Amino acid sequence: MSLRTLGAGVLASGHWLVHGASVCVEPGRILAILGPNGAGKSTLLRLLAGDLEANVGGVCLGERDVAGLSIAELARRRAVIRQSGEVGFSYAVRDVVLLGRIPHNGGVENRDDDAVVLEVLEEVDAGHLRDRIVSTLSGGEQQRVRIARALAQLRGVVGERYLLADEPTSALDLCHQVTFGEQLVRLAADGAGVAVILHDLNLATSIADDIVLMKHGRVVHSGALGKALTPEILARVFSVDVSFIERDDQEFPFIATGAARASGHNGEMD
Repeated sequence: MSLRTLGAGVLASGHWLVHGASVCVEPGRILAILGPNGAGKSTLLRLLAGDLEANVGGVCLGERDVAGLSIAELARRRAVIRQSGEVGFSYAVRDVVLLGRIPHNGGVENRDDDAVVLEVLEEVDAGHLRDRIVSTLSGGEQQRVRIARALAQLRGVVGERYLLADEPTSALDLCHQVTFGEQLVRLAADGAGVAVILHDLNLATSIADDIVLMKHGRVVHSGALGKALTPEILARVFSVDVSFIERDDQEFPFIATGAARASGHNGEMD
């Protein structure tokens, strides 16, 4: 069982945002999606989430076409952390995180839900923010609340489940970036499939099992971590000089970058 795209493509205004993408998110593994701005990473994640329908190809959750699943069915199997998620009302942090339980309780809160909310807030170092109004929080604190909501949505799900995250560390400080990476590793160890868009290559290589590299809307390289990343491939994708520095305490080398090259960027939407 897996969550996967099959030659999927998304066409907008005569332009392919994603074209011919076949990727697989497997239970118990972390897939890092990497690439420059405009590569099509967010579009690919929206396809996997079922938030966007492919013009060509398809998306499957196990043996089922995602396009045929209801919103409720999807919500019980996958949680999404989006790049932004402004709350338009004066919601307390607890209430925002509680939204993640709706796919399971139908909107009727119970004592188990309250326990889950408190648990995930502590996990993202936001327990002390429980009664704060979300709009009064810093950007990083709001992001931790969004992460908590996604964790609450997956908590207690038996069987196949997935976390899909679009640049979840962009607003986090260094400490909370590390903490979030550890949370993803624990999720995968517990059997969840994870797909995460990252710009920090070293964070990606420290947590990922599999890598997808994208450029100009296409998957240009994919595979297990050790096989997918080389300095030459990264230099070609990111248009920057790259070198690997071996580390005794890490399985994968540290990635150092040097001078930028002409990118040939053609304005794709991310």
